[in-house]
Amino acid sequence: MALRSKEVHVYTGRPEYYLPLMELLSVRGKSISFDPAQEIHHVWDAASFRKALPLSDVLFANRGELDRAMGYMGVENAQELLEHVDMVVNTLGSEGSVIYTGGEEMHIPPIAPARVVDTTGAGDSFRAGFYAGRYRGYDVFDCAVLGSATSSFAIESQGGMTNIPSWEMVMERGENLLRRLS
Repeated sequence: MALRSKEVHVYTGRPEYYLPLMELLSVRGKSISFDPAQEIHHVWDAASFRKALPLSDVLFANRGELDRAMGYMGVENAQELLEHVDMVVNTLGSEGSVIYTGGEEMHIPPIAPARVVDTTGAGDSFRAGFYAGRYRGYDVFDCAVLGSATSSFAIESQGGMTNIPSWEMVMERGENLLRRLS
């Protein structure tokens, strides 16, 4: 399936499996988003991470994961990771997110949920909204807004898959921050 896709999201999993796959996808010209998530701390090590990052176009990471990624790469800030990837998407929970790309640093404010019940699945739902925006042709800033809007629904109920919004609901919640409305 990955070989037929234009963009591939590499998530949690063993480096022994993912590194050969990422090499194959890279040679085939696929856009690779690398998101080792919490496994960056105990499955990936500096050597395997240093092999994976240059095969990637985008790195997704929360605050702690980004700190570990910078440590593995021996850099002091997220901008320096752009020597290896085109974009870094740094999710910051209730503080929103920051997108680093091409020397630009875009700060995306959070979108408040109606209530906070359980943060399980917030990061996954952010990515779902982000990719839904990319699929629909939104720019990176708006994709992050759509990710924030989507994740705001996930944390309003118990469990990561219990409050899945429609596209219309996501658009309505994000409309005040979106630069392009469709």
